[in-house]
Amino acid sequence: MAPFGTDDYEVLGAMMNEPIRLVPSETWGEDFMVPADAEMIIEGEIPPNVREVEGPFGEFPGTYGPQRLRWVIDVKAMTHRSNAIYQDIFVGHADDWVMGAIPKEGALFNRIKGVVPGVKAVHLPNSGVGRFNCYISIDKRVDGESKQAAFIALGEVDFVKNVIVVDGDIDPYNEQDVMYAVATRVQADQDVDIIKNVKGNTLDPSQTDDIMTAKMIIDATKPMRRPFATRLDVPIEVRERFPVERFLK
Repeated sequence: MAPFGTDDYEVLGAMMNEPIRLVPSETWGEDFMVPADAEMIIEGEIPPNVREVEGPFGEFPGTYGPQRLRWVIDVKAMTHRSNAIYQDIFVGHADDWVMGAIPKEGALFNRIKGVVPGVKAVHLPNSGVGRFNCYISIDKRVDGESKQAAFIALGEVDFVKNVIVVDGDIDPYNEQDVMYAVATRVQADQDVDIIKNVKGNTLDPSQTDDIMTAKMIIDATKPMRRPFATRLDVPIEVRERFPVERFLK
């Protein structure tokens, strides 16, 4: 999810820790360079102001999306490697959700980190089809940081509509742990906020409007300004004296 204007080849080169090899395209030559090691390259032009009806197609929520007017591409050339591998996804299933979630998680983490330094992790779980639910774990310094982190998530990715913020001792990748925090650290009349009339995503099948939706924040963090019950734990020195491995052989 590189911002508009960022050189994608530079981003990919940084990820690979070496420059991306480029070659002239079939259609535009050296005016438009393409990755030399790509499995497949489709070159084409998207004409302005041309739209055609598409769909209905299967979409990531596991439902069929509506028919819509969308852009078209005039394909000019296709090239591929010998024995090229074409990787696709099973739309509306786990591989679709995971591939969509990971880049969004990274973008959200970086945005939240700039405002709430104590953020530990951001997760878009499969239970929310990798888009709609967001779990944020933070080491809270002051009350209010949890909602601040939640609002950033809602504003950064319009797919996100339900945010649960938990303390740093809760694993956001373990849904049972997240639900434990909701069960033991939340009072609904104090810790749940509903934001109405917010821009949503048209592929959310629960929406009653094409654009507007309602979003929810659950602050499942412990308060800082008053005492709160301590979670049970076995002291580390005891765990070291009685390692579990000894009893599982």
